[in-house]
Amino acid sequence: MERKKVTLTRIADGSARKASLKKKSCGLMKKVYELTILCGTSASVIIYNPDDKQLMTWPPHTEALKILTRFFSMLEMQQKKKIINQETYLDEKVSKTWEQLKK
Repeated sequence: MERKKVTLTRIADGSARKASLKKKSCGLMKKVYELTILCGTSASVIIYNPDDKQLMTWPPHTEALKILTRFFSMLEMQQKKKIINQETYLDEKVSKTWEQLKK
């Protein structure tokens, strides 16, 4: 069954926007929890809600702080090695494709 394509726009109604943020945040935190269990790794989510001026974190604040402290205590090269953004991902894909074409 196909899903409809969703157009992303800002929700104008404030209460609906807050409810959507809460719902999506809970879903995201559940997915990260599942990922940590399945992959046997540690992860953290930090969501800043400008309306509440309060951070939502998963795992709870003290555990998230430990994970972030461990990440920031790494050397800068080790930190960047673990971070992948869209540009680096595409660069790696292109280089792998070129290597395959050379063979």
